[in-house]
Amino acid sequence: MKMKNSTILTTMALGLATAIFPACNPNNKAKENSSKLAHVKAEQPHNIPYTLSSGIKMNLPDELLEISGIAFIAGQDEITEKENIKTVVEQKNLLPKGEYEGLFVDRESNQAYVLCKECKVDRKQAQTSGYIFNMDENGQLQPKGEFAIQLDELKEFDPTIKKTFKPSALAKKADSKEWYILSSIDKALVVTDENFHVKSLHSLDPKMFPQPEGINFDSKFNLYISSEAGHQDKGLIYKFEKQ
Repeated sequence: MKMKNSTILTTMALGLATAIFPACNPNNKAKENSSKLAHVKAEQPHNIPYTLSSGIKMNLPDELLEISGIAFIAGQDEITEKENIKTVVEQKNLLPKGEYEGLFVDRESNQAYVLCKECKVDRKQAQTSGYIFNMDENGQLQPKGEFAIQLDELKEFDPTIKKTFKPSALAKKADSKEWYILSSIDKALVVTDENFHVKSLHSLDPKMFPQPEGINFDSKFNLYISSEAGHQDKGLIYKFEKQ
């Protein structure tokens, strides 16, 4: 992120071993009917201005097998290698214990949003927690507030996702103020409103996205989704032009 003619990279060193829980599969008629109803609802979601079944594919260099995030330098729409990082600021003990992969910095508000992939605090409640930080000109973060994605809202679109939803990335679409959130395990893109209420859920083709873990928008609101290599030999990024 470019701030006052210098680029500041804020890193958060966090790690926690995770267990992947199997998704629940409906095995009786009542659950089957519920699943069908949810599927019908998901077939008529809030529309997004992108065709996720096709896009412009960009293979990445051999050394970039894992693409866990996408960011644009202010005023530029090209993803490219840069060597102008001037300062690295490291802060610890900002977040509760857990595993975090989703991080987005909103340049308009100068706030950082961090979303749990799997956090201890969520084990007894049906939600996925997130945290908001104000960022000063030196890259220091100060707690601002919290938010949450309610799993019951996701369940309306896919009744199996409630056990597997582990967000891997998020980005804000500034023109609509919607949040686009990836779940790599589910191969799903979740769209919420600005208050993180779920509006729709969209499946991602696992052949296109073996492990989708990066998302962002350029200045024209074209959508970019990156994926780790998986069984392929290169990491990749797809660009989806806004329709």
